[in-house]
Amino acid sequence: MTSIVSFADLKAYLNLSKDTIDDYPALAVNVDLVHAALEDYCGRYIGEEEINVEESYHEFDSTKIVNLKHLPITAINSFKVNDVEIDIGSYTVGKYGLVTRFDISDAHVYIDYDGGYEDIPTALYRAELIQIAYEYQTNDHIGATDVSTDGGSVSTPAIGLLSTVKQLLNPYIHPSRLN
Repeated sequence: MTSIVSFADLKAYLNLSKDTIDDYPALAVNVDLVHAALEDYCGRYIGEEEINVEESYHEFDSTKIVNLKHLPITAINSFKVNDVEIDIGSYTVGKYGLVTRFDISDAHVYIDYDGGYEDIPTALYRAELIQIAYEYQTNDHIGATDVSTDGGSVSTPAIGLLSTVKQLLNPYIHPSRLN
């Protein structure tokens, strides 16, 4: 898992002065954790194209749809069900995976494919940048949601994805996550 946000952009956005992310240990941790949280929320890989991605699992329910996580799919190198290579005429590549012309049930599924973004969509980049900045800036307040003193009170939202970030991510949620 690799963040899609560059340190140069984080440095400018957060007005940081040092030259490497290693100079900001809390930021370095947040970068990886936020990226993982965004991928988990969307139920898919968020990053640049990867070649020869291998996914292997056991499908118990009857289905004609094989959901893949590295989207968009650019090439199918191998598709096997129970170790039998499936002919290209037996499936089509859909927006979120493969659509077969046959049911897959109680079977081992293996796919080797190329997928991911050639260019990261601006909304995904912005969502990750905003969430990293928020978590880094509120790092000292983790667990404190309301603080009151004689001078007033301060409320800090709980750690989690910001509503703005969720709105930016919603168009990229894998349909398998919507059920």
